[in-house]
Order: sequence, then structure tokens, then C-alpha cells
Amino acid sequence: MKTGSAALQTYLKKQTEYAFVMDHTGANPYQLIYGVSGAQRGALAAMIAQSQGKNLLFIAENAQKIQEIIDDLSFWLPGYQMFSFPALDILPFEVLAQSKETRWQRLIALQGLLFSDKPTAVVTTVEALRKTMQDPDQIKQSFRTFKTGERIHIKAFLGWLIRHGYERVERVEEKGQFAVRGGILDVFCPTAEWPFRLEFFDDEIDSIRSFSQETQRSLNKMDHVWLAPASECIFNDDQRRKILQALRQEAARPEAKKKGEPAKAAEVGQRAAQLMELMEEGSFFPGHEQLLPYTGETSFLLTDYFEGQVITVMEEPSRQRESSQLWEKEYEETCLALLDKGRICPGQMQNYLLLDPLVMKLGARGLLYLALLPKRPAWFGQAGMLSVTAKTVSLFLQKVQLLADELKEWRRLQYSVLMVVSSEERARRLQENLRDMGVEVAYEAGSYKPEPKKISIILGKLSGGFDFPGMRLAVVTEHELFFQPKKKTRRKMFQEGKRQLLLEDLKPGDFVVHVNYGVGRYEGIENIKVQDAQRDYLVINYQGADRLYVPTDQAGYLQKYSGLEGAKPKLSKLGGSEWSRIKAKAQKTVSDMADELLQL
Repeated sequence: MKTGSAALQTYLKKQTEYAFVMDHTGANPYQLIYGVSGAQRGALAAMIAQSQGKNLLFIAENAQKIQEIIDDLSFWLPGYQMFSFPALDILPFEVLAQSKETRWQRLIALQGLLFSDKPTAVVTTVEALRKTMQDPDQIKQSFRTFKTGERIHIKAFLGWLIRHGYERVERVEEKGQFAVRGGILDVFCPTAEWPFRLEFFDDEIDSIRSFSQETQRSLNKMDHVWLAPASECIFNDDQRRKILQALRQEAARPEAKKKGEPAKAAEVGQRAAQLMELMEEGSFFPGHEQLLPYTGETSFLLTDYFEGQVITVMEEPSRQRESSQLWEKEYEETCLALLDKGRICPGQMQNYLLLDPLVMKLGARGLLYLALLPKRPAWFGQAGMLSVTAKTVSLFLQKVQLLADELKEWRRLQYSVLMVVSSEERARRLQENLRDMGVEVAYEAGSYKPEPKKISIILGKLSGGFDFPGMRLAVVTEHELFFQPKKKTRRKMFQEGKRQLLLEDLKPGDFVVHVNYGVGRYEGIENIKVQDAQRDYLVINYQGADRLYVPTDQAGYLQKYSGLEGAKPKLSKLGGSEWSRIKAKAQKTVSDMADELLQL
């Protein structure tokens, strides 16, 4: 019996619109399919990838959508392995705030791609794809396996761990660490769930066990262990030599001296000297990957890590281009500001690709756009265009009669209907309720088989339902079945005559205005220890590399930025006078308006 996804493909191939879309997808390097939104995009991308037998790279509109898209793809592509590939939290030269968890997530995805034995789907963002990467063959060689009974030179093994980014500690507590106690070696591979404990008899691996880093107790006995590098960027001796040579050349900065900028040349030279010192001490230090451009080697993208063919899907390309242009402008301003302060060297500005060259590289393997409106991506006029008829599904608000009426209409139109719920209990209850309304439905706990006029209840998780009239397919999820819109209560927005910021209304990436410092971008809340006291601070990014930490009890100094819809404000510069001038001008305007009103 075919699995549900295979049976669905069999059903869809008999539908005229689906067959047309499949036949024409890939006819152009750049293809736009419009008319789809929300959960429809994940379903359509999965159908196309499975139909063509390709891996899938899905470029989400923003990082907040990644998990939702992964959940949808996991449902439609049960035979694929799924990974998220997040962007590094910050620009690579702001090394102190980099998230280790983000680095580990990226390594898990790379390991899955390099050593995959089944098709793979990766969900990422433009921000993550921009970062240039090392040759996948070089990274692949940085993975090692060890098995019981194998003889190894322990000192050489410890050297391998250090050269590949691991940190030696007294007790292993985090990923990327290792510890040695007599004939016992504990190591926590960044791509593993638990750390490993290798016991040696002389130079032979006597046993391998996983253990809990919290209790230090053994969990499972293993016959081999797979170790990944603790970084996605590993420099060999030749690359280190090239980097040092390039940094020495930048330290001289003859072009800056010719332009009459000796102070700037001295600052850049000082920074280059610092980086050279770090490189000579060892290949690994926070932010070492920012030196990748100095190797002078070809840069690679995530798509180069896929084994076999891959279809790349980008949702809402026009909106992504608009946000990307803002990012590129801010990136350039930040780099120039840091360059002026001597905090980066010129070569570090080559770590990220701009959107246009990025899209051109992606298009070499074929790039599919999914959007709601038929707006051809402005930067590539040769994109082909296809339309898909898609509708959203109405909310049934837990009213079985409304659902039964809709199901009867779909059955009349010879649809295949899939109702997706999260538990068998809900499935059985829904089946009984619909039977009472005169609608017979099939509960298919395992594989399902779509057929015309057939209504099935299956187990799974999807972000939303949809209706593809041209494919005679409707999907109903728990959102449509049980969601009840909450009546919004009017919250008090003013206190003592001042607008108050509601922290629950803020999400990372939102623009805010500080009464004293101007427009910044909210990045989240960090818990920081200051003089033996732990406090929560709101982190606000400003122009350049400037950051402002605002105690949560001073959130009243902030308010959410409001402007024209879709317009992105320019970030203020900390320590500058521009914001004071803007405030003074605004106050004068208000005062003049008040005078005019009084005269009236």
C-alpha cells in the first residue's frame, strides 16, 4: 500500500491544474507561481519537490515563520529529513553576542546535508543564505567516526579536537567541550543530543557511552561515535598562511595613507595586527569565520552542500527584496562606521552577498517564487509566471453543522477532503459528530488514500487549511475546526498623560523610539549581571555597531515606532545630535500649531 504522500501524488496527477503546473515548473531558471499564501505555499512546494524527486530549500520571508514551515513540510514530506538553517544572530564582527545554539543548529543542518542518505528539506532565510561559506568538501573531511576496539594516539586525538574548535574544560557541560580524566575522555559533539564518554585501555577505545551532562551518569552503550567539528569554518595551514599574508598587507593600508587618512590607517593597522596575533595563537577565536574572505578562495552557498538536485523556493520575492535593500543599506553603514573606528578590516566587508548576486547564484540551479499577487520580481524580467487557484478555508468555530454543510458541498464537487487533527480522541469524536449530521468520513490513522468524493480524518499537524479548486483538494485543520477568535479587551494605553510601551506587543525586529536616543531596532531581552545583581534589559540596536541596554523598569522611555505602512525608518546614531534636532523641530511645530489654534 502506498504511503499517504505517494497516494496523494497519484491522486493529484489526475487533476488538470496540478499536471499543468508540474509540467511548466522548471521551464525557466526563474519561475513565479502566484495566487498562494500561508499554508498553501508549504503544501505546493512539497508537492513540487516530491513530484520532481528533488531536495528542497525553502527561503522563508522571515525567521519567525521557519518552524511553522518546517511543521507543514514535515507533514507533506514524511520521507524527507527536515532542518532549519538560521542566520547568525548578528553581523560576524559583533562576536560577543553570538548565540552558540544558532551555530549548533547550522552545523546539524550541514551534517545532515553532507551525509544524507535520503531527500532533505531545509528552511532558511535570505539573511542566512547571504553568509559565504567554506568548500563543502573541506568541511566534510572535518567529520570523524571512532569505534570501540579502534587504536588511536590520544594526544593526536586531543589535538584534532582543539584544531576543530572544541574547548578543553574540567567538566563537560555544553556542546563543543571536552574533558580528560585519566583514561576517560568526555566530549560533547555539537550535533549530538548527549555527550559521549570514551574509556581507553592504553591507546585502544575500550567502550563508548552517552551520558547526561547534568548527572554525569551513563545512558546508552554505543559501538561507534560520530564527531562533527565545533565550527562550520575550519582553516587549514595553507589558508591560515594566506589569511596572515592578507592581513599584513591590510595593516600597511597604503591606500588610506595616500588619501591623507593616517589616523584611520593606524586604527585599521592596529585591528589587523590584533587579528594576526589571534590567528598565530590558534585558528579558533570568537568570530574567526569573518576572516574567510582573506583566503582568496571561491566562496560557497548552502545550496552547494546539497547532495543531488535541489529546488529552491522563495516566498514573496518582492517583499523580500524591499527588506533586503534596507538590510544592505544598514550593513554598509555599519561596516563603514566600524571601519572608521578601526574595529574591522576592509576585507571583512566581503562576508555577505548582496541579494542580486545571491539570486543569480541560486538561479543557476533554478529558483521558484511563490507569491499571492502576480507581481513579477522586478530584478529579473525573464521569470516565467504560472497561476494556481487557491482559497482559504472558512472558520467553522466548533459548529459541526457548518462543517457538515461545507463537506457535503465539497463531496458534490468531487473533492478529496483531508481533515488533519492532532489526536485519535479528537478524530473519533469528530467522526461521530459528522456521522450524526449524515456525513460519513473515514478515519485513517496510518496511510491515507485520497479519492474523489472521499473525506478522510488523519493525524498530523499543519499551520492552516486550504482549498485548491483546480486540483479538487481541500484540507481542514484544527485551526479552522476549533479556533475561537478572542474578543479583544481594550487595554489602558496611557498613564499619567504618557503613552506606555506594552512589552507583550514587541517582538524582535520591531522599530522603537527612545525619548532620549531616537529610533532603534528592538532585539529582545537579555539578563545581565551588573555588580552582583541580575537584571533584565531591553536590547536596542542603533546605527553602526551601537547598542543600548534599557532596564525593563525604564520601558516607559520607549514606544513602538509608527509610520507609513511598509516604510522602514532610518536608525538613529547614539551620541549624535540628529535626534535632538528632530525633537526640537517637532516641539516647535507642535508649539506653532498650538498658537494657531489659540488664534482661531
